Amino acid sequence: EWFFLAQALLRPGQSFSLMSGLAALIEQKLTGLHSYFGQANCFSAPGSPKHLSVSTAFGATVLAASSLETDSYEEELSTAVLKNDLTMPQVPKEDISLRTDDATVMSSAPRSRLARSDTMEASLQSSQLPNLGKFEPLSTLKDEFKFNKSFGEKVDGLIEHEYKGWRRVRGDGNCFYRAVGFGLLEQIIAAPDSKRQVAASALVCKLKNLSFEEKVEDEGHQQFVERLFRVASGHSWQDGGGDLLASFEDKSPDGIDQACIRAIRKLVAQCIIARADDCSLCGGIDFRTLCEVQGLGSPEDFCNTVVLPMGVEAESVVMNALVCALDIGLKLALLDRTEQSGLVFESYEPPGEGNSDHFTVHVQLRPGHYDLLYLECINETSRR
Repeated sequence: EWFFLAQALLRPGQSFSLMSGLAALIEQKLTGLHSYFGQANCFSAPGSPKHLSVSTAFGATVLAASSLETDSYEEELSTAVLKNDLTMPQVPKEDISLRTDDATVMSSAPRSRLARSDTMEASLQSSQLPNLGKFEPLSTLKDEFKFNKSFGEKVDGLIEHEYKGWRRVRGDGNCFYRAVGFGLLEQIIAAPDSKRQVAASALVCKLKNLSFEEKVEDEGHQQFVERLFRVASGHSWQDGGGDLLASFEDKSPDGIDQACIRAIRKLVAQCIIARADDCSLCGGIDFRTLCEVQGLGSPEDFCNTVVLPMGVEAESVVMNALVCALDIGLKLALLDRTEQSGLVFESYEPPGEGNSDHFTVHVQLRPGHYDLLYLECINETSRR
């Protein structure tokens, strides 16, 4: 990265400043843009554009100290540098509609505003990362942005809300579904015998009738259902006592990780289409209206283009449908690096009054990514 930038800046016939270019890159690194194992990921913070102050100039484009949406800009910048093309991309204008200190407005912003594609660099390195990391204390999350005081204060807020730790989730566009799927499964497996078997049986009933056109995908799904059936029958997750985390490391199309993500996507899509005109799931607004007002087309269009394809980031409509489809609770902790708002939570509950005996998955959404959160310390060996 340093070599390509230096080579581009010193290209004959171009009067650019090497030192200012390197300074901008250092500034970018230190502000914590690369958040997951040192890299950027597939989501950005809700309702608050990421800011990067740049004090350098490339050619005729002056990058003044201004507010930039760094995901899209960084991707264009990376592409230009790697192609040795110094015709720099235009700096995107600030979206004034996203500038707010109101936490309620921020939390209700369309999830499409925060969903961004991985950068070119992150996409390559993401494939080399594990699907899921091990349980870590929140101190390591705080270290991810140790140069950002505001982010550190929000992690302290998680501790004040009695969160004990977190788990890294690979950012490949599937991180939300992977986080929720794994988070639910590990709670089922760790539950007392009676609750574990009942919950596993209920999930098997939801999954057993799903089918997939590709043979390798269908085989992976059947393997996934068989694992759950073992748990529902009072046995361990897999023969030989292998743990849940290890079973999610296979990245192949017929692996448990991919099968779990596909199954959740399909259940969510079925829920959105079957209950497209049901106003009870989204605070009095039906899925059809939500899709239309956010410019997502009909529920069928939305499912075919956003929900069902692998590697496509989740939108806000998905959150409401997911808790209904899986009969679980979902709590999102919204973390960003700005000082515009404090720590904000979004809670989603399945339909039905008095349904308090469900599992709740806790997820943190920070610039670029979804990761898992925990209210208790985790013993990995108990997830078998």
